[in-house]
Amino acid sequence: MKLDPELKFSASIDNITESEISNLLLTHCFAGASFYQIISDQFIKAKICPHYGHELAYFFYGKPSYLVDSAPTYLVLEKKNNISHPFRVSPLDTGGVKGGYYDYKGGYKVSLESLEGFGIECNNIEESIKVSKKIIKKYFKNQNENYFDDNLDSDYSFTGEKMKDLKLFPKLVCSICNVQNGMDPRAKDPRRNSIEIQSTQDVNLYDFEIIAIYCFNEVLSDNLESLLALLDEDYKRKITLLDQRLLFDPYKTRDKIFDDMRDLQFS
Repeated sequence: MKLDPELKFSASIDNITESEISNLLLTHCFAGASFYQIISDQFIKAKICPHYGHELAYFFYGKPSYLVDSAPTYLVLEKKNNISHPFRVSPLDTGGVKGGYYDYKGGYKVSLESLEGFGIECNNIEESIKVSKKIIKKYFKNQNENYFDDNLDSDYSFTGEKMKDLKLFPKLVCSICNVQNGMDPRAKDPRRNSIEIQSTQDVNLYDFEIIAIYCFNEVLSDNLESLLALLDEDYKRKITLLDQRLLFDPYKTRDKIFDDMRDLQFS
């Protein structure tokens, strides 16, 4: 069933002019076991997404929002070249739909079918970043810091009753982490208000400047000699080894990288 165009998120920013705010960095989070392969291939491989049913590679715009349980490893990237294949932008973590993280206790349920309404199709990565900045312009008062800190414009915070109105769908998805509206406490998770950029194809790391790499010592030691042969001095300088006490705590690991990314982007 096709979603009414008025209920698509893209309809809420169609008339927003391009924002002049600075570009934020992109992050890609993955299990540490994939680190050697990604660095040796210099590609982030698109993998089958269970929600969309086709291959995708995921990034978050400006925030290290994603979580993995197994030795979480983060690449912080800055776009260097325009990548001319299709991308899709969503105002939130689409994977959370399957977990029911966006369902309102008062009866509003976001279904997997609603994923169609989240996505904004883009022709290349440059366009996807422009769309991301439009979302920040409309919903976060055109301030990157507001977006980073989840300070949603109060005009787009709704009561539970209004949330049940499907015609408010575009605004609902951007106010979904407003816990004062009786949302599940998990809604404080930053994935709920983080812009997701999906690549429909493999992404070549040569199209980015690698700003930082965060990993645990285990990730390096498993293939240490092979990795050292691959990494030049510039790469090595960008690696931050994470505190071993965080190895089995992906939430505190992410908090640490949030702190660093605040300094990288706003200091």
